[in-house]
Amino acid sequence: MAGLALADGGVTSANTVGFDTNTDGIEGYNFKTAPFSTVGGAGYSITNIKLDDGGNYLIADNALQVLDPDAYTDEMYFYTEVSTGVYVWQDENGDSADRVFADGEGFLIENLDGISVTFAGEVPSADVEFEGIEGYNWMGNPYPAEISITDITLDDGGNYLIADNALQVLDPDAYTDEMYFYTEVSTGVYVWQDENGDPADRDFAPGEGFLIENLDGITCSVAKPYTL
Repeated sequence: MAGLALADGGVTSANTVGFDTNTDGIEGYNFKTAPFSTVGGAGYSITNIKLDDGGNYLIADNALQVLDPDAYTDEMYFYTEVSTGVYVWQDENGDSADRVFADGEGFLIENLDGISVTFAGEVPSADVEFEGIEGYNWMGNPYPAEISITDITLDDGGNYLIADNALQVLDPDAYTDEMYFYTEVSTGVYVWQDENGDPADRDFAPGEGFLIENLDGITCSVAKPYTL
């Protein structure tokens, strides 16, 4: 396996192992998805997420939250210094965290201003599918390369469940900053449109998070943006 940084979206072969460092963390809620899978397996372990403040003592129990379909915190983990310069993720009981996220599953990390987050793992070799639930579905770009909103498709198996499903991008205070709708423009033909009804033109950076509302009975697929 090749080991290389993939922050520039350079993906060359299956079973490529690399890392992506995000340095644009902002103060507040940072909505994320792991842009990799665990090496040799499915899903993504929280232990492969690392925070770094360059030794400026900015890391202080940074909270990673998993939200429920109503946008309330369902799980919380903390990046905790357990000895000088050694940090691990712990759960709310202070135990070592062993949380594994499904491919494409979203979460937020709070208070990342001045802190970089690094994801390490294996490049996903197939399209990622996400089985929706009723309510807010926390998701994101699960690849170490930029995707377009047009790479995201919804499918209800022909059961007429798709009706203007909303994709939302949230701001650091968890308010809706952007909204797009999956809209039928002719029989059986759906496209993403913005709030003005124009075709959506939105790209998502590796690991950038978003939510899709009201996906009960609907599968969301995110096409991989590279050829392996």
